[in-house]
Amino acid sequence: MGKARWGVLVAAVCLVVAAVAIAYAAGKAKAVPVQQVVRAERFELVGSKGKVRADLGLLPDGTLALDLHDRDGKLRAHLGLLPDGSPGLALCDTDGKGRAGLVVLSDDTPHLVLFDKDGRLRVEAAVRPDGAPGLDLYDQAGKLRAVLGATVIGTNRTSTVARRPESSLVLFDKEGKVLWQAPQ
Repeated sequence: MGKARWGVLVAAVCLVVAAVAIAYAAGKAKAVPVQQVVRAERFELVGSKGKVRADLGLLPDGTLALDLHDRDGKLRAHLGLLPDGSPGLALCDTDGKGRAGLVVLSDDTPHLVLFDKDGRLRVEAAVRPDGAPGLDLYDQAGKLRAVLGATVIGTNRTSTVARRPESSLVLFDKEGKVLWQAPQ
């Protein structure tokens, strides 16, 4: 190989090494140092228009919460801890009203609740403290109208309590009296 070719080859190698060194230095210059720990009482994530889209912080009662907001700034999801430490998740409609919730209470019983557009409880599914499942249905006035699964039925008049098995269905009238139940 002639001197001219060696000169071109050495120049090309030098250019490649220089380009790699410049790219590496440029990448290092743009790198932002990462902090190991960030401490604050509240964090907010805002969109390009400055609206809060998410916030994480302590509520006035000292409980922790993460709220997620839609593009219009309306609350759509809330994940938090109740004052007793129980975790809860609330899902909201387009008006920011709570429509569904999931909570594990301090006695370790999970509950799923559904609300109508006016915020009234309409459905509750739970695993009761004794481990028995139950599904409760409420009318618009908030009165219990049907229970599928284990439940306890009591009467004020006779002070008797009847435990219904997991395989039961009980229907109530608007005053709370048993209309029908199976098994009998």
